[in-house]
This record gives sequence, structure tokens and C-alpha cells, in this order.
Amino acid sequence: MNFLKMDVKKKEDPYIEKEIYIIVKTYPILSKKYETLICTAGLIKEQNRYKWIRIYPVSLDYYKKHYGELKKFTCIKAKIAPAKEKLSRKDSFKIKMESIEIIDQTLTDTKNVPSWEKRNKLVLPTKSKSIEDIDNLRKNKVKTIAIIKPKSVDDFLIEPKERGSKWEKELINGKQTTLVGDYEAEVRPVEHIPFIFRYVFKCNDNRCKGHKMMIEDWEILELWRKEKKSKGIEKAHKSVKYKCIKEMTERNLHFIIGTESSYNNWIIIGLYYPPKRKNRKITEFF
Repeated sequence: MNFLKMDVKKKEDPYIEKEIYIIVKTYPILSKKYETLICTAGLIKEQNRYKWIRIYPVSLDYYKKHYGELKKFTCIKAKIAPAKEKLSRKDSFKIKMESIEIIDQTLTDTKNVPSWEKRNKLVLPTKSKSIEDIDNLRKNKVKTIAIIKPKSVDDFLIEPKERGSKWEKELINGKQTTLVGDYEAEVRPVEHIPFIFRYVFKCNDNRCKGHKMMIEDWEILELWRKEKKSKGIEKAHKSVKYKCIKEMTERNLHFIIGTESSYNNWIIIGLYYPPKRKNRKITEFF
């Protein structure tokens, strides 16, 4: 009996191996499927230039078990692939956790001046002029992560979540997260924080009318949580505001911004705060 031979095409593996500097970590959420999740953003090198990407989901439990603490500015090698998500953001990637290999951790020391100087050489060339300058790229889902330097920081607000918009409340309640796309899992914050944190600032651009932008940075939310535990809510508010305005603006403060996964709105996902050249003293903020 003759059988027709059918050509079976192998499904092309979408994953490629890349070296990635992990620079942003968002506030963790709990997932039935992925345990304790964080979403990250970092830099990969393409054509001799670094560009920002988001990577998710990253299991803190898996990472800690196999590699220890995930420190900002750790360089890893891992297999990543374009993420399938509702917004189809071009800079969103999923990661194979088991493929991770630690390459370098020399830039993780925030008290070391030479480390900051090396960080600057990595990060600052990727800086965008302003939100206004890249907003069309955001609308087209081409560039939905960037770093900017505000012209002025005018205020830091901590508001009850009831004052937030619909999508901001969804972020706080864990119904959608800043960097994560669509995935099938029930999620909720590790510890619910019923406040919205915002920076009020202006970009260095004549088109800028000012921004009042929500913050999803792990360091700030974790700082507030620890201060609340030791001092109570009112004192925690004052302490966090002082650090985020007075102490941060004494440094060369930049905002790392990204879009949330449902409506593609900008929010602050991380801070980059190297010491100013005249101020060589290094202190810990978080």
C-alpha cells in the first residue's frame, strides 16, 4: 500500500536569546498560575544601540529559588519572544524563566560612584526629549517604554484610589497591570495599597502643558508600605513625599515611563536617579 508523504513543517521557534539589563521592577502581584509575579523593563542591544523593552511575567519565586534576589541592573541572558497581547505593543516580550543565565551584577551597587557612571553610559543615551515628542509612537504602539528627564517636578501626590480614573482603579485592584499583557490567571496585589501615587511635573518641551502621572514603581510603593507599618499612614505620606520631592530632586532625576496594558496610557514605572556630578556623596533612598 502506498502512502502519501506529507511535508510537516516544523513550527518556527519564536524565542531568541538576548542579553538584557533589568532596570525596572513593578509592584508584585499574586497569580494562581505564576505565583508571585513581577513585570520588568530593561535594555537590550540592537544594531549597536540599546532600546527599552518590557518582559513578563517574571516569577519571583522561581527566580529567587534558582538565582537569588533579582537586583536592578542585573544583566541576564534569556530567551524572549514577542508577547501576544490585546494592544500588540511592539516592545512587549515574554520570557522563558528556565532559560535565564546571570551574566553580570557589577552595576547593582547603588552606593558606588563608578557604578553610577557606568549606568549613565548605558541608560542616558536612550533618553527621549519629552512625552510630547514620543506620543505618536505610543499611539501606534511602536514605543511604549521610554526614559525622560522632567524640566520641573512640581508636586508629589498621594490620593485615595476613589479619585482615580477607571483604568487607574483597575491597576490598583490588580485587574490589569502596567507592563503585563493578556494572560489567563487570577491576579491580585501582594498587599493592597488603597492610594494612588503621582508625580506632577513638566517636560522640557514648549508643547508640554504639564502632567499629573500615576506611579507604579515597586521602590516607592514598598517604601510607603514599610513607612506605614512603622509610623502609621499620615507619617508615611509625609515621609514618602519628602523623599520623592526633596531628596530625589537633589539628584539627576529621570522618569522611566510605560503604558498600562488596557488603554495604553502613560504612567511612571520606575525612577532613575544618579547623583549630580557636584554631589559625590551616595546615599540610599529606598
